Amino acid sequence: MGWINSIAFRYFFSKKKDNLVNLASKIAIFASSFAICMLIISFSVIRGFEETITNKVLADQGHIIITGNAPFCPDFVMKNLPKGLRAEAVIETSGLIVKGEQVDTILLRGVDDEKLTNFKNAEKGVENGRKNGQNCEIIAKTEQNGVENQTEFQKKSYPIFIGAKMAKVLNLACGADFSFVVPIKSMPPFSIMPETISCKIEKIVQFNLHDLNRFGVFMRLSDAQKALNLHGKVSKIICFAKTPQEALKFIPELEKNLPTFNVYSWKNLNLLFADVMRIQRNMVSVILFAIVFLATIASASSLTLLIYMKKREISILRILGATKKNIVAIFLRIGMLISGISCGFGLIFGVLLAWNLDYIRRLIEFIFHKSLFDPNVYLLPAIPVSLNFWDIFTILGCSFIVSFLAAIIPAYKSASVDVLENLQ
Repeated sequence: MGWINSIAFRYFFSKKKDNLVNLASKIAIFASSFAICMLIISFSVIRGFEETITNKVLADQGHIIITGNAPFCPDFVMKNLPKGLRAEAVIETSGLIVKGEQVDTILLRGVDDEKLTNFKNAEKGVENGRKNGQNCEIIAKTEQNGVENQTEFQKKSYPIFIGAKMAKVLNLACGADFSFVVPIKSMPPFSIMPETISCKIEKIVQFNLHDLNRFGVFMRLSDAQKALNLHGKVSKIICFAKTPQEALKFIPELEKNLPTFNVYSWKNLNLLFADVMRIQRNMVSVILFAIVFLATIASASSLTLLIYMKKREISILRILGATKKNIVAIFLRIGMLISGISCGFGLIFGVLLAWNLDYIRRLIEFIFHKSLFDPNVYLLPAIPVSLNFWDIFTILGCSFIVSFLAAIIPAYKSASVDVLENLQ
């Protein structure tokens, strides 16, 4: 079969007199390479956005949430957690704040001192927040007065952290007094009674979750237990694994070990978000693979043109003893050659452009003096890109197969060339 490969290479790299064939082949290779390149970049950006946004959201929300039917002691749950999960005991309840004529809801969350310390130590930017385990940015801060200089009201108030959006809507600043009403369990026969809690704003924090940023109020866990009269009990346990996907593996074991508790994964709590990301990925895939299909049509057209230009040579090969299968094999190899070169160029340029996409974005912004990706709008410092091996393998595999299938019909038509007619 060596002579078949030799002829296929010779036909593909035609002489100068076949300029039209060369041009058609180059256009087909360029179109296919461009489509594969765009597929790699698009999939990388979509996956990057999905992973980055998921990690930012889950940094505040948690990978797994365990709740009871009522406030419970966390000791039993903590003992039955599998290895590989990091757990945080949390108190969470809703309340109301009245500021003048404005009434607003709040989401009160009591967390351990370590998380609040992370808020304090986060100096700026998202990167510092990631290092501290809580993805947030302190946008305002105040210094506490010494205990000896505090008033009687300040001694009774609790230090709190509020979301940036809440501070903007309610026109609140650090150091301001803050009071809200929450339901508190009391002695029978009253059961649940509303009570006012007096606090002092210590920090204003930019959270990733809109609900926390707009309604979130954070307190120390011990202060929240004391203020809500819970006596060491908590509302839920928030668990973190190494990755969100790894957390899903712990769900069956947790449901078995904690049958009387409610166990929720991050997917259960973010069904709409997961569906939106999946639909977006699928729609982009359909559009871009349609571009690949059009590129394969160009490849098939160039191969058809090559067969038309080589009718005389095909007839000579038939007279010299080449069978119809040999002729089909020659043009199938040419189709494979076009597909392979297209996949190679598409892979190289797609990976290089994806890796340097944010630098390209900055260059375009510098040249045209126009913002293409505002970090203040997207809450991301740069365009997130995540190159995944299986995505690239799927793109190259599908593109090669589609291009090869498009070459089958022209290749089989080459075997039906009339030998005597084309030798005249």
